[in-house]
Amino acid sequence: MEKVAIFVDWENIRKSIFHEAYKVLRKKIDYNNIDNPLKFFHSFIDPSAEEIYRIYVYLAEPYGGIIGGVDYKSTPVYILGMQFIQNIQVREHIAVRKGKLVFRGFDQKNKPLF
Repeated sequence: MEKVAIFVDWENIRKSIFHEAYKVLRKKIDYNNIDNPLKFFHSFIDPSAEEIYRIYVYLAEPYGGIIGGVDYKSTPVYILGMQFIQNIQVREHIAVRKGKLVFRGFDQKNKPLF
């Protein structure tokens, strides 16, 4: 049995794959349910010849500061994002590696840039 490591850029997966699945299939995939992303990660493994050594998930915690009077720690995006991180990092064979999300100003439509 060959041991395999999977490297996951979570934001790329979340924004590209799961959002595209919704656009194409009209099927919303709840990626906050940890079982769904794990099924996706495991779909790349041939269980007859490979076993997972580790899945490295690279992500950043959601922004938790205050911008324009909005406390981002109280938003559903922040709460769900933190729950996702807490839930995935305790699963077997998962290693979470965190980057840092930084506020960089506003775009032309006055939306925050991170």
